[in-house]
Amino acid sequence: MRHELRQVQGMMGICPQHDVLWSELSATEHLALFAGLSLVQPSKIPDLIHYFLDAVDLVEPGNTPSGKYSGGMRRRLSVACALIADPNVVYLDEPTTGMDPVNRRGVWDVIEKAKKDRVVVLTTHAMEEADTLGDVISIMSRGRLRCLGTSLHLKNKYGSGYHVDVTCTEASRTEVGKLLGEKLSSGHRPVGATQYSADVPLTCVAELQALCAAVEGGEDKRLAMDLSISMCTLENVFIKIAQQANDPEAIKQGLLKQGASPGGTGQVAVTCPPGKAGGDPIQVQHEGASYDLTVPDGVTEGQSFQVALPSSGGAAASASSQPNENSTHASSELGDDPLPDTEGLLAQHLQFEGTPFGTQFKALFVKNLISQKRQPGVNICVMLLTALMMSILILLKLQIGRAHV
Repeated sequence: MRHELRQVQGMMGICPQHDVLWSELSATEHLALFAGLSLVQPSKIPDLIHYFLDAVDLVEPGNTPSGKYSGGMRRRLSVACALIADPNVVYLDEPTTGMDPVNRRGVWDVIEKAKKDRVVVLTTHAMEEADTLGDVISIMSRGRLRCLGTSLHLKNKYGSGYHVDVTCTEASRTEVGKLLGEKLSSGHRPVGATQYSADVPLTCVAELQALCAAVEGGEDKRLAMDLSISMCTLENVFIKIAQQANDPEAIKQGLLKQGASPGGTGQVAVTCPPGKAGGDPIQVQHEGASYDLTVPDGVTEGQSFQVALPSSGGAAASASSQPNENSTHASSELGDDPLPDTEGLLAQHLQFEGTPFGTQFKALFVKNLISQKRQPGVNICVMLLTALMMSILILLKLQIGRAHV
């Protein structure tokens, strides 16, 4: 880095957040220019230009000035310019901003192919993009690194488990609701006349097996229903980390996308109503919403049991019950998992606080000295030009003095 900076720069490709393009040049001319600056062999440049124009779907407007391109077309051209020199390290800053879904998928394919035998550092606000392209994902909030790992690792560590969607018929609605109440200890909620939704924590994954067996008729009760099970998305992970990091902007954006409340899912204590017992369906009012539940087996009239319901972040409570200290709290062990403590993570490498002035001056002097050593030709030209200008000024001064005499 210190002595061969030009060689290091030649190994990198950069797609900045703002397009660095000339409106007078076409896509073909841009790619030829960037390939030439990166010292690509002239014989290979035409084939590379054709390959990348085809990869980013710019073959037809390839000879049109880029000033007439849309924002998405300019972003695709910037990605192609960053990759045309076959760099060892590529930095992509939000490369798919402003693209439609079809072209975004095409650029993802280009980046996916470019990942082989090179390092790609990509920044994005789109969690789907990070989930699709990222082999190792890090999330930063408020200027700090909050987590690092693969997509599956982050979902297992910070996610809420699995999400279940059930669609049934009007005739089987009651039986399906009762079945979900029996099989899912975390509870379920209606989202339509014939639809149910539920969140299953990772600690209760075994319940999904029993539910699938019942749906397939393994327990002699095959019902007319469709079952969909999906893992939590990376966006759920981002929202949770933003909440724990107290990042108001990230929380606001995430909640607007999901339509969720700041508190997520909370445990609610429900008292079994009079005349009800284990296996009976009941209706619970919580924070202005109504939920159809089934009393767990073994619970009798007047006893309390815990269910997971959407919460606005306050203390979870039920309109028809009070918490029972003897009841079992079946929350997920991942729900309270703390974020990694990154305070002082780089302190041993970046010790800027309290640095003496002399040390700072010495560092700047050495940096400038090394920079000057890299460009001896420029320094010689500056010195010669300065000497020439001084000589001209001295001669002019002498001529003016003789004229006055």
